[in-house]
Amino acid sequence: MKASHPFQLKGKNSRFIHSTLWMNEKNVSKTAVLLPGFEYGCEAPVFYFLRLLLAEKGYNVLTVDCRYNENFHYLQMSGTDRLLYFNEEQTLIAEQLASVLNYEEYVFAAKSEGTSALIEMIFSGIISGIIEKSRLIWMTPAQRNAEIVEYIRESFQPSLYIACENDGFFNAELIESLYDHSGTECMIVPEADVLFGKKDDTTASIDNVKSVLSFIDSNF
Repeated sequence: MKASHPFQLKGKNSRFIHSTLWMNEKNVSKTAVLLPGFEYGCEAPVFYFLRLLLAEKGYNVLTVDCRYNENFHYLQMSGTDRLLYFNEEQTLIAEQLASVLNYEEYVFAAKSEGTSALIEMIFSGIISGIIEKSRLIWMTPAQRNAEIVEYIRESFQPSLYIACENDGFFNAELIESLYDHSGTECMIVPEADVLFGKKDDTTASIDNVKSVLSFIDSNF
């Protein structure tokens, strides 16, 4: 797999969105889009190895990292203004993705804040044609957890839902509502925080990352 730098994406006020299209060496017709979380970027363990796993499965991989934790203007906003800014920026990104992505098959893998980005793009309707050809991977959904679960239950998109037991947004009742939903598989990482880690146990934390990747691999 070889990288193409940069993949041109712009956010609000034309700010630079960190994005890279990793091209598969084969002439493939499928692409995965990775949407990382707040302070859990595309080089963090799960995303780094997920990119390699998807490459093995023949996908191009596009990483889209908005890095809101580094956006001083965003961090200084009030909660309401921050939400508006975030949603408007995801609409802009969705418009750009819709204009440049033209493949037969997709995977969208999102984590934490990235899941909020993905659900906002979906609800915008802009990438509906892309989503219809996609598998969706939701890892540790955050503020919009309930909306995401409702969307999964009402849609026919193949989905993986991965939660960590010690994540502040973990909701066992919501997860249970997905167990009988056709096309959806769920995983709960026991005693893990939002970063898939186990406190004071590095070996267990590494094992958690491996188990998440194995779960994804086994459901492809």
